[in-house]
Amino acid sequence: MSTRTRTHAKPPFSGAALAAAVLAIGGFWLAGTLFVFGGAQTPTETSEAVLYAFALVGFAPAGVLASRYAGGLAFRELLLATLIVAVAALGFGQFGVTLNPLRQPDLSRELDITRIMMSSPGSAYIGPSWFLAVLALAGFGFLQALTIASLAFMFRSRRRYEPWFGFEAFVGGRYLAAKRRDAKVSLTAAIAALGVCFGVAALIAVISAMSGYQAEVKDKILGTNAHIIVQRMGRDFDDYDEVAEKLKQIPGVVATTPFVFTGGMLKVDDVDEVKIEDTEVMATARGMYPVLVKGIDPDRAGAVTGIRAQLKEVDLAVLRPPKPGELPKIVVGRELMKKLGLKIGSEISLISPVPAEAKRGAPPKSMRFKLAGEFASGMNEFDQKLIYLGIEAAQAFIGSEKSVTGLETKIADPELVGEISQKVQLKLGGWPYRTIDFRQMNSGIFSALKMQKFLMVLMLVFIVIVAAFNIASTLFMLVVEKTREVAVLKALGARDGVIMKIFVIEGHLIGAIGVAAGVVLGLVFCFILSRLRIHIAADVYLVDTLRVMVNPLEIVLIVLGALEVAHLATLYPALRAARTYPVDAMRFG
Repeated sequence: MSTRTRTHAKPPFSGAALAAAVLAIGGFWLAGTLFVFGGAQTPTETSEAVLYAFALVGFAPAGVLASRYAGGLAFRELLLATLIVAVAALGFGQFGVTLNPLRQPDLSRELDITRIMMSSPGSAYIGPSWFLAVLALAGFGFLQALTIASLAFMFRSRRRYEPWFGFEAFVGGRYLAAKRRDAKVSLTAAIAALGVCFGVAALIAVISAMSGYQAEVKDKILGTNAHIIVQRMGRDFDDYDEVAEKLKQIPGVVATTPFVFTGGMLKVDDVDEVKIEDTEVMATARGMYPVLVKGIDPDRAGAVTGIRAQLKEVDLAVLRPPKPGELPKIVVGRELMKKLGLKIGSEISLISPVPAEAKRGAPPKSMRFKLAGEFASGMNEFDQKLIYLGIEAAQAFIGSEKSVTGLETKIADPELVGEISQKVQLKLGGWPYRTIDFRQMNSGIFSALKMQKFLMVLMLVFIVIVAAFNIASTLFMLVVEKTREVAVLKALGARDGVIMKIFVIEGHLIGAIGVAAGVVLGLVFCFILSRLRIHIAADVYLVDTLRVMVNPLEIVLIVLGALEVAHLATLYPALRAARTYPVDAMRFG
């Protein structure tokens, strides 16, 4: 007879478990899809969250049902069910109907026309990265279902569920206690907990720094740009006062202000030559510098953007129309003043390369201004390029005395910008008006920040995964050390779920100790980083100071994720211990 310890054979593949898992996952996912697709006012940016919520709710009963019908963890059944539902979701997202067939589209509305013209339902309701979003949900959902299935298997007794760890926690704690011949197990457990601690601490510190950086960039952008911009296509936007009155009737809209935006060349009269080293215009004429010109209403702009707080030793009132015989005032960015060596009171000429009403072949239009002050937005790009002047002066500069570029709109909650932007579009009746929110205007920046944060988190997650392997190796050593004890427990009538609970709770103890220490260490790191006031290169990172922002929700997600990884790491060694024959363990263990 072989001296190897025999184990129970794997449970046979269960078609009932597979069918139950497919129905649970697919049913809830389909319910979420119909809910999103059927909601006429459902904003696009929340569609992904809605689909994720419904799908994750479906993975929980899938794990319970699969475990019950398969008589084990149902690993194969859950994996196959996830693949089936994921393939179906990908096919529907690519080739399915864009709109809910129960709701017929209104072809007179631009929103419905836009949805019909989208390339796929996945792109229309989740975004351009819908394919990766579905795959990520499938992978995460499978792990979630496996976790639920393992808990159901452990807690299930003959006729009821026993969701507690009383006796098992007592035995598991005794197994981890340092004894003479168990010292190596306790030392390995301490090393595994230390790995989890460092992984969680690094995750908290990095995510808090990235969250603070994202919030800093967002605040700086919103300090200069409005939440929503309304523009008119095809012809001059001269009815902006009537449009502004309509916008004020929409719930959530706080204030509006007109603006004029154009480009130009800045010429400083008392500077012989401007040295331009990092601009794309290498052949710039003497004393010329390319700038962005923004005309604002000094009486209303402060209620929409943060321009009033950005001004240094000057007030918005200086941008009002000048008195007869005076030059109109202008405000430039702090970095631009340093770069060009400008002084308050200097006379500046702005040259418009393409005047709005100039005849073909006419020379560029030039206007003279007086430098009244500076502003500091905190965004290096704005402070180097942007110039503010009064809206009347800006209209005269572009050669149009009545029209504006658009209306800047401030809303009460920036997180609802997508939903309110759609309401604005519906209120104005679509064409020729269009809306652009701040995320669309800065989509490149926000996408880069999101991807950067995701990649950083992904790399650091591997630290926790490596620590989870240490937990698994610790439990394997413990299973070998406690083979005879396991045999005695099983001979006394302990079922497989009880034995599995013992070793799983040991992994939970290791993981919990490591996570708790990691949270404390991570928060200490965040506190130190916030006090150091680390300065970074503004021309590379857009802002000049590293900001640390601890988000409680992110901390909770890190804790739950680390505990789940620790739980998954315990399953295989615990299952091996639970399936050991008592006789063979006593004889050959």
